[in-house]
Amino acid sequence: MLHTNLSRARLSEKAIRQVIETAYSYSNLEYNLELGKRGSRHDLIEELVKETTGGRSCYGR
Repeated sequence: MLHTNLSRARLSEKAIRQVIETAYSYSNLEYNLELGKRGSRHDLIEELVKETTGGRSCYGR
């Protein structure tokens, strides 16, 4: 992982293909379909990051 102030990491070919596939249609990146309102892009990966790193949420959850 890279901090956003350190620029961006290069994407893998698989990630690039997924971006292109997603760009062809609508995306719910910042929309919570279950709640029917704007969500957070962080919510989509928070549990995965906590599980992967053994860390805890910086949002108090």
